[in-house]
Amino acid sequence: MLRYLSQLRWIWWHLLSISFLVGFGLLGRWQWQARTRLNTEDGTAVVDWQNTFYAIQWWLFAAFVVWFWWKFLFDGYNLENKKDESEISNN
Repeated sequence: MLRYLSQLRWIWWHLLSISFLVGFGLLGRWQWQARTRLNTEDGTAVVDWQNTFYAIQWWLFAAFVVWFWWKFLFDGYNLENKKDESEISNN
């Protein structure tokens, strides 16, 4: 499996997935930090629930990237193995 994952055609998918994962993670962290705002009446911090759920949404997008990356590679690996097995059985 490691040899399959280190092929040149998959390196670009790895880099693209990592960049999306980092980007979505950073956007989620930024949104999480922006979720508190200062109440003008009494000066207390108030949690903005909309920003909180947006932060969670960004992290769910990052989780989807991981799932899609795994599913895409696993399906490609299985398809290639089945193709190799059918070639062996046909000979």
